[in-house]
Amino acid sequence: RIKTTLSADATMYSRRGYGSAELNTDDFVLNASLSQPFWKGKLIARIEAFDLLHQVSSTQYSVNAQGRTETWFRSLPHYVMLHLVYHWNRNPKKP
Repeated sequence: RIKTTLSADATMYSRRGYGSAELNTDDFVLNASLSQPFWKGKLIARIEAFDLLHQVSSTQYSVNAQGRTETWFRSLPHYVMLHLVYHWNRNPKKP
């Protein structure tokens, strides 16, 4: 029996109401993960990917009465991460 788990989620970040087209943005963020148990479920390996479509930007725009500001910052907008989780029982069952 296969116990592999695949999951995904999607989020739409929309900004509207600005006079400039570059400030009115849509960011469709798609995340996914795949997990597989080993050794009777004691070890779980999971690979997780964030922002598969590369939609998240590292530029932030803001507008106020003084004017418009663009801010660039260093970030890791899309990435892949590997998780290894080991479950152990402190008081094991006696045979």
